Amino acid sequence: TQLGHPAAARESIARWEKLAQGGRGYGAQVLRANRAIVLATEGHPREAIAELEGSAMFGPPWTLEAGSRLFRARFEKTAGRYPVALGLIDILLRAPAISPDDGVRLHLYRARCLEKLGRPVDAAASYREFLRIWKHADTGTPEITEARTALARLERAGSAAAASGATTRR
Repeated sequence: TQLGHPAAARESIARWEKLAQGGRGYGAQVLRANRAIVLATEGHPREAIAELEGSAMFGPPWTLEAGSRLFRARFEKTAGRYPVALGLIDILLRAPAISPDDGVRLHLYRARCLEKLGRPVDAAASYREFLRIWKHADTGTPEITEARTALARLERAGSAAAASGATTRR
C-alpha cells in the first residue's frame, strides 16, 4: 500500500484472512489495521476509521490501543477532523511510543493539525520539536523537507504579520 499498490495489499490481506479463518487475537487486530490502511490509502478515511472502531483489542493493551490510536489519528487527519486527530495525538505523546519513528512523527502530525486549525505559533513549535529530535536524520527525508519548508513558511508569515502590526501601530 505504501508503495502505491493497494490492490496487491488487498490480495495479501485476503490470503492472510483465509489462513486466519476468522480467528481472533493479535493477528485479527493486525488484519483490521491493514484493511484500514488500504481503505485510507484509497481515499476512504471514514471507512478506515469504521474498520478500526469495529476491532476488539487483544494482546498487550497499551501496544494495541496506541497502535489503533495512531492509525485513527492519521485517518481522522486525512478525513479533515483535525480536533479529533489532535486529541488522539496529544494522548499518544503522553504514552510510551509504539516505535521510535512513530513517536517522533507524532510531532509532525500534530504540527499539520495545528496548522489546519489556524494555530501557526503552536504548529511552528511542533515542527521545531520534530526537527530537534530528528536533527541527525537524513536531510533528504521527505518528512524533514516538509517540516523545514512548513516552518520557514510559518516563520515568514509570522514576521510579515509582526511587521504589519508594527507599521499599523505607528
